[in-house]
Amino acid sequence: MKIHQVPIRKERLLAMPEVERTFLLGIGHIANEIMVLQKLAVASAVSGGDGDALLLRIHATQTLTLVRLLAGKLLEAWEFLGRAFYANRLGQTWDADTIGAEAADSLSVMAKYFGRADCLVRTIRNEFGFHYDKDQIAASPELIGDDEAWEIILADTSGNSLYYVADLVANHALLKRLAVADDVSASLEKILDDIGNIAGAWSAFVGGCWAHAMETYFPIEDERDVWTRRDVEGAPHISEVQLEFFHELSKK
Repeated sequence: MKIHQVPIRKERLLAMPEVERTFLLGIGHIANEIMVLQKLAVASAVSGGDGDALLLRIHATQTLTLVRLLAGKLLEAWEFLGRAFYANRLGQTWDADTIGAEAADSLSVMAKYFGRADCLVRTIRNEFGFHYDKDQIAASPELIGDDEAWEIILADTSGNSLYYVADLVANHALLKRLAVADDVSASLEKILDDIGNIAGAWSAFVGGCWAHAMETYFPIEDERDVWTRRDVEGAPHISEVQLEFFHELSKK
């Protein structure tokens, strides 16, 4: 894998108009958080113990936890654009001619999505990710079949216990709340599709904005601006990275 270290001179950053600097730094920070959560969710999803039913349930719970957090971050990202981009009318200059057609189209995709009354990401964030709807949780246990794993997992080390039954109820409430034709599997697929699509649109938009900023405010003028190319050896393929739930706290 090849990467480039790109100098961002402090004096140039401070010379930017404040509204543009705040917008650029904000979307970069948010993009970093979204990227990390995406990687963790993928790593959790590919874990699971080679068919072990208990480990599959545990990693599904872990993955849905990360998905809820990611949905919350995506809504917060959109609301940040409302305050730092739209309110300051940056779209008049940071448009398709400057940030590129792909980034501008991605912004339109997000605007259309978050403008919908049935926006799943907003529902997840408001009712399950950052807030907790006690009425939905209270109503869910009776709707879950007896054949589910009604259990908790207790470990002899801190941080390895899982109150599985609690997330069984909470996740069932989430999937029923977002039910697609009362099909829980379809609901989960719809959640993952929506989050993946919006996360991709966000990434494309941020990439276009930073490319515009680099060309406009951080051009290469002398040796202080030269990019440093590096090779990163041994980086695994994303499908090979796993996020295990159980961890030993001390080496044996």
